[in-house]
Amino acid sequence: MAQTRVPESEKLCQAVALGNECEKIGECKNSHDLLKFLESKPPDILEECPLYNIYGKCPHGYKCRASKSHTDGEGKLKINDELASKDIVTQFNFISIDTRKALRSKTYDFSKTIEQKKIFEDRKNNASKDPASNGTSEQPTVDGTTSLVEKESKPIKKKAVDFKGKTYLAPLTTVGNMPFRRICKEFGVDITCSEMAMASNILQGTNSEWALLRRHASEDIFGVQICGNNFDQLVSTSELISKECNVDFIDLNVGCPIDLVYEKGSGSGMFKSLNKMYGIVNAMNNVAECPITVKYRTGINNKHPLAVKVTQRLDEIGVQLGIVHGRSRLQRYSKLADWSYIKEVKESAGSMQIFGI
Repeated sequence: MAQTRVPESEKLCQAVALGNECEKIGECKNSHDLLKFLESKPPDILEECPLYNIYGKCPHGYKCRASKSHTDGEGKLKINDELASKDIVTQFNFISIDTRKALRSKTYDFSKTIEQKKIFEDRKNNASKDPASNGTSEQPTVDGTTSLVEKESKPIKKKAVDFKGKTYLAPLTTVGNMPFRRICKEFGVDITCSEMAMASNILQGTNSEWALLRRHASEDIFGVQICGNNFDQLVSTSELISKECNVDFIDLNVGCPIDLVYEKGSGSGMFKSLNKMYGIVNAMNNVAECPITVKYRTGINNKHPLAVKVTQRLDEIGVQLGIVHGRSRLQRYSKLADWSYIKEVKESAGSMQIFGI
């Protein structure tokens, strides 16, 4: 049976739930009647609050379903000062209020992206004026970008990440959330990555999308995977994540086969405009302080595999790791992966490391 959605006016204000006064009375849409809330609140389901026992205070306050364990005889919330003073942090990559405001008001500083966009546009314009370039690109694109990726601005120094010889938990949409990754860390996996996050939603400061970027303290090598279809989205998101988040690498999804994603030119749809993709990856590499990795399929269909030449170009750009899904976009997840082709990709990779899936 479907649950009834609780109106905002009946939800307890978070400030009141923590035993404080609401500073936005008049603007706040939530209830401030603590007594009414407590009278209608269901019984606790736990005798002890695990968060209070670990951190010395509960972030849910009176809303907690074990709130009796951290309220005193007068019904006031308790704080264990000794534990609370340790300020234990187990999760990272929360979006700040100031960052969200800057994103939504279009005032966030994307100076590195602007610089790279100018280089990208200049290269495109020069290619369109050069008669010698006509018909010589690997795959004609509306962007007019050249097939040669030139590093016209010096990439910033990046944090070193050693992927070699490590196990990698593949990014799993709807499955690979933080609790699942924590369990996998306990079973010994080395590298973890977020679920696929849409670049457009990250740039809008959407809470649900930023929740996908969350990192647990146990994830010692952690990356976030982003998906998008244009330069501004992907490069801006790379700059934003590099500045605001604690991550070891940023992974570009060039593998998602879903029709809605593909038709917009995102995911495996980026194969339709390879030179545009190379320009985007090059710019991402130039704005991010962490390594850029790319997850991609063998190609759009089985008849025309693209992964070998894509790998060679990504290696030239300076991508540190490629994650190759041994199926084409049309195969999706059916039939066995083509491991012989993955081996061929690996042998063509040069200095870029390859994971096959």
